[in-house]
Amino acid sequence: MDITHFRGSAAYLLTDNNSSFGPAPMPLHAALHIEQISDIIADLSDPGAVVSSRDGYSAELMQRWWRGSDRLYGIPIFHSGNISRDSSDDSKGAIFASGALYMVVANDADVTEEDDNSLRAREYGIFQEWAEGERADPHGVEVYSDTAATV
Repeated sequence: MDITHFRGSAAYLLTDNNSSFGPAPMPLHAALHIEQISDIIADLSDPGAVVSSRDGYSAELMQRWWRGSDRLYGIPIFHSGNISRDSSDDSKGAIFASGALYMVVANDADVTEEDDNSLRAREYGIFQEWAEGERADPHGVEVYSDTAATV
């Protein structure tokens, strides 16, 4: 994962690459594994890279990137703890428009209440059936890259 791939993904999403859907609607978001984010930061902070220097945006990004408030090309970058590594130390994140995905809820929430005398407490639970899906494939870009920890 590098800055060139990120920039190309943003350009692809904002271009009319599919006449059925058109360009991805703004805003775009990125949900990535922490090592993918680390690779972007390393690419931005590399003194030999064309796109950066040790001053300005790169220095600021390096100081605050753990806060989850980073933007690159206007796209907020989120660390998702739900993205795991596969057996080859690769992970799959995404850059997408929020309208590209949807969540389907099957029924109303089922609320339960149960006394637990051993704890002298009452336990509450809320259960609901749901699933997620993809609405517009051209409005998302898969980010599949090596996420082996580097030191």
